[in-house]
Amino acid sequence: MEVAPFDGGYDDSTLSWAQLIGVGVCLLFCSGVGATAMWCLMACWARWHTKRQDLAPKMKEVCKEGDSLPPYIPPLVRDQGSQTDQVSCSSSSPRPRQLETPRKAVRKDILLDMARRAQPVIQEVEARKNWSVQKVLKLARSVKGSGSVLPLSKETVEAVAAALRESGMKSGTQYLVELRLMHIEAGYEVEAWLKRTFDLCKKALDRLKGPPIRAAEVKIADWDGEALQARAVGKGLPETPRLAFAWAAIWMLREIEMRKMKLQDITFPGENRWITIWLPTSKCDQEGRGVRRTLRCCGKTPCTPLCPWALGWKIVEIARAKGALPGSALFASWNNLKETSKAGNIKAWKAHLGEQVSGHSPRRSGAMYYVRAGLPIQELAFLGRWKSNVVLQYAEEALQEKAILVPSFHGSEPGDSEDKMKDLPDPSQVMNMAAPATPALTAMIPRPAQNETIPGLLN
Repeated sequence: MEVAPFDGGYDDSTLSWAQLIGVGVCLLFCSGVGATAMWCLMACWARWHTKRQDLAPKMKEVCKEGDSLPPYIPPLVRDQGSQTDQVSCSSSSPRPRQLETPRKAVRKDILLDMARRAQPVIQEVEARKNWSVQKVLKLARSVKGSGSVLPLSKETVEAVAAALRESGMKSGTQYLVELRLMHIEAGYEVEAWLKRTFDLCKKALDRLKGPPIRAAEVKIADWDGEALQARAVGKGLPETPRLAFAWAAIWMLREIEMRKMKLQDITFPGENRWITIWLPTSKCDQEGRGVRRTLRCCGKTPCTPLCPWALGWKIVEIARAKGALPGSALFASWNNLKETSKAGNIKAWKAHLGEQVSGHSPRRSGAMYYVRAGLPIQELAFLGRWKSNVVLQYAEEALQEKAILVPSFHGSEPGDSEDKMKDLPDPSQVMNMAAPATPALTAMIPRPAQNETIPGLLN
């Protein structure tokens, strides 16, 4: 057996593991056990040291190319037929696999495997996004019979609208919008006759559709201080669900806006018992500029249960008692300082306020509350951050429940005027009345008395 000179290790091509084991067995029979064990340890160390010396130049070469991993290529874009193991090591090409360290190679394989397994989930999400498009396309193909659906024809649009109306779907107009967008995105123009066809079909679908389904309203005006103290216990549930609902209703917040509020988003400026909130993001603030709104105290002693200033202090005190920091969630879970979940908030509201309550109920309940209290529409729209005429629908629903008094008509009979005026409020009291939670810089000033009308009442 040829043995290489000992220079810190044995030549890898000279000695193999089988040969080393054979030599060890021979020494075991020829000499003692101790000498054999010592020789085996020295041989193993020599082999390991040789491997390390052989790997050192390769590692230096890898370090010259850079320590960063090659850019990740998604599985769908990756060319499965390319042989990445044979790519030369250059500055513009990925690092060869044979020069990678074992740990980085394994990590890269794991990431690639995870990306491949995530592809079905990504495709499912994309399919859900295009669900309405696929449905309306399938419907258009079924009514078309044969041939291509695009470009749209008058008969195809009318047939799709007729099928949607026959099904009784209240969202039929949305499918017509998707059908029109498909036509435009395919590169076709919407000519005048096609636009007229869509308009007529939308009117036909909206005819006798019935009232829209809106979020359930909770009449918070009847709540007292004891009702706001209701507690909830459970994972992901708010500790004070009624207090959270009242806070969202007073500011007309959506559920997600209420849930994302932090303790630092509430300030009490000045000494005039004002309260200001800051909303970093909201539905109508797509640019992320943030929204600031200010309300003032109700002005009564003691404050009413729904006074925004008193509500704010109560919420802040509860959060501070739990050890909340400025960046902590305003309405945390009952057993920690973590943000509640949407499902948890709605579950708690349903348990305390009724099964019909949804995430939009606080916003609608607050709008109806303010309209009944007499807040002007323009201030209601500003406080609720509405940029459309949706606020007029809330006002119409609330005013439908309010009796209209026409003094010139009800008091026209001789002798009846004094009897019918007994139940009316004193005009001097009406002038001093202020709607609860009115914006800070706005005062409720009724119209002056004209033609024997009573100020502050709807005429």
